[in-house]
Amino acid sequence: MDHPNTDGAVRRAVGLVQNLRLVLGRTGLGGFAALVADRATPNVLAFRRTFVQRADCGGEPHPELAPRRLRSLEPEVTRLFAEVARTREPDIQPLDESDLRERFDRGEELWLFHTGGHVGHLRWIGRGPLMLTGFTLPLRRDERVGEDVITVPLARQRGLARMAALHVRHVLGREGVLSLYGCVRASNPRWHAGMQRMGYRPVATADLVTLAGRRFLRIVPASSVEAALLEERGIHCGRWMRARE
Repeated sequence: MDHPNTDGAVRRAVGLVQNLRLVLGRTGLGGFAALVADRATPNVLAFRRTFVQRADCGGEPHPELAPRRLRSLEPEVTRLFAEVARTREPDIQPLDESDLRERFDRGEELWLFHTGGHVGHLRWIGRGPLMLTGFTLPLRRDERVGEDVITVPLARQRGLARMAALHVRHVLGREGVLSLYGCVRASNPRWHAGMQRMGYRPVATADLVTLAGRRFLRIVPASSVEAALLEERGIHCGRWMRARE
């Protein structure tokens, strides 16, 4: 059933219900409860924890995947994201043609990995900064950020996401990129564990609290070394601050 006249919050709720089994598999009961609470009262009372992680570039290539690396908008990309949005999965951010064009205009790249003649996996790679609500982390010239990783339903459980992640880091490493940043919400422990198995290391935890329409943020570094690196980039750690919109 389609819901063309509902707003974004209702569409996300519909997606949550329609993909209940998938979401439970990713989050577990605890993560699911946190996700529901966050979606139920997003502007009244909500808590969101996000892990910022970093991996070295280089390592294992998978040339057999032969990904397409797009730097500008093509007609098939608009159609692809329309198809992805129809899955109504709650972690997928709908992007229309203007959104896609804006991402390419910012210099982001879209990597497409095919399986069985169709796109099975995609991910965005950008030069930064890494941005969360109220939190902006500047990146150096030899750093990149990976965002909005999606594996389509028919291509899951095949190891495609892992191979794609390793291949992207291999290619970037050959181009002189040293590190790739990524984020994952605490409500998705399965992907969090998967990133750690792929060599990602913790940088910081970003806690965002919404209370009566006001947002407060706290950045907790993973170590004293990461704290020093974050401070160098203007990130003040350890205390609650009013989140910038």
